Amino acid sequence: TFMVEMLEVANILNSATSSSLLILDEIGRGTSTLDGLSIAWSALEYLTAKVRAKTLFATHYHELTELEGVIDGVKFTDIKMQGVKAPFVINMFYFCDPDGKTEYVWSKDKNKYPVGDDTPYLGAFTFKNITCEDAEWCAGYFYGLPEQPIGSVVFENVSVTFKADAEEGKPAMMTDAEVLKKGGFYFRNVKKVVMKNVEMDNTEGERVVMTGVESAEGVENV
Repeated sequence: TFMVEMLEVANILNSATSSSLLILDEIGRGTSTLDGLSIAWSALEYLTAKVRAKTLFATHYHELTELEGVIDGVKFTDIKMQGVKAPFVINMFYFCDPDGKTEYVWSKDKNKYPVGDDTPYLGAFTFKNITCEDAEWCAGYFYGLPEQPIGSVVFENVSVTFKADAEEGKPAMMTDAEVLKKGGFYFRNVKKVVMKNVEMDNTEGERVVMTGVESAEGVENV
């Protein structure tokens, strides 16, 4: 049965595409624990990093939960949003401690912490061909860690319009997050920001706010 399983896994890895729907259950059973873990880890890493198919992956190897701290190459395309208060939000400080209440999360003094195995990594994010209508708080809010900034955020062909009677609110679940209304795009601790053909209507205040951004392209045209 183990050989049959390996043949099936090999077939999936060789033939699956980004349009595939994959359901895998207990890959690596039938051999030693470490060998099975290595097989399951390698297969899951390959599927997420290379194939990028929609995948349901059931496993008894709890060690695989460590992979959830690495997210890279995520693309959102051809989406229409209606009435989303803050359409684009990535907050790396969200509950990155045991209870969400330590100074590391809520302090306004965001000092760098040592990078370790438990430090999350968010790489490249692309948002393309997206229309957002009746937003309220802000167009986008991206907050990376000082010690581990978000890799890159790319917007292409994106339009955001705000509700005429918009209410104010906090775009991210952070104690020190600004209260915003009809705000633009906010980027903190992001290595690279690229904006191509991005439009906003009925905003208040600055259209793009950047802190701790290493490079930016096209933000002056927003």
